[in-house]
Amino acid sequence: MGKTREDSAVDWAQLATIGLGGPFAALALWKYRESQKNSDNDATDSEFAPANPPSARPTVRRERPVHGREAPPTSEQSATEELMALTGLSRVKQDVDGMVKFLRVQTQRKQRGLPTQTVARHMVFLGAPGTGKTTVARIIGKIYQELGLLRKGHLVETDRSGLVAGFVGQTAIQTAQVVDSALDGVLFIDEAYSLTPVDAGSDFGHEAIDALVKRMEDNRDRLVVIVAGYEPEMLRFLMSNPGLDSRFSKRFHFDDYGPTELLSIFLQMADAAKYVVSAQATTVLFRAFEDLYRQRTPTFGNGRLVRNIFEQACGIQACRVDGFGNDVTDEQLTTLEEADVEAALFETMRRHRKSTAAESV
Repeated sequence: MGKTREDSAVDWAQLATIGLGGPFAALALWKYRESQKNSDNDATDSEFAPANPPSARPTVRRERPVHGREAPPTSEQSATEELMALTGLSRVKQDVDGMVKFLRVQTQRKQRGLPTQTVARHMVFLGAPGTGKTTVARIIGKIYQELGLLRKGHLVETDRSGLVAGFVGQTAIQTAQVVDSALDGVLFIDEAYSLTPVDAGSDFGHEAIDALVKRMEDNRDRLVVIVAGYEPEMLRFLMSNPGLDSRFSKRFHFDDYGPTELLSIFLQMADAAKYVVSAQATTVLFRAFEDLYRQRTPTFGNGRLVRNIFEQACGIQACRVDGFGNDVTDEQLTTLEEADVEAALFETMRRHRKSTAAESV
């Protein structure tokens, strides 16, 4: 006989007593209290419920792409439309829209023999991880290609490990190879501030920066460089070389996703993977995302955190429905239930606390 839903439920009475911190202490305590009430009580009446909880299934535009990747654009969809279809990123969308209009007008002026202003190509993306910076960088390449400013518009993504070698004289060669691969497209350097560590000493990161600055000048008509990372660290990075700050005049701020946007991203991931999130699970997720957003730190994971929770939920759901054997239904195979996301939230935060503790040692 297969496992029932009650068999796979989280033991919230135990979790409420083991000293959890943050939002999941409240979640565990709330679940324990709810378990003591009559089964017909509505969970949203709890003192821990949000003031305005979402409907059973909030309206979500299913044509939107899964976070961290683009939905395959239709033949009629422009790169700008692809950007506007992403979840959140209101400031980025507004700034990119203004940039595109400026570039388009400058192109028209040039075609008519009118004076044009110098177009600064290179950009800085400021924000926490998981806010869609790589996705937007890829779309920027497509926009420049559509405007005729880049021949290919492809994206080459790298970081410190792709630019810095371990021996004297090798870093410039390695950086040159990466830049060559990005010509006629976009070079995206994530966590660029790691090229200038605080205790640099004899670090070769400065050699990579010097080589990069030279190539940005030599290939200014064939290359767009986008550097990304946390704002304080990136400002320090830009001040590390006299040629950097002036070349990266465009700054784009990627704000953290709010609770509704985090929920939307989760539901998009579920929809893309052919899962359905139950009404009860949706409510639990929204409440958790409210608490996580309210208590977020500068290293808040945003979309990456959502993906971790989603993958955990899928694994927990698989263990639960496997107990049904051959009697499992299509609905059971495709539904993420309340217990699945509750356990996923707990497991994700347990791993996060363990990782944080290890880093502090």
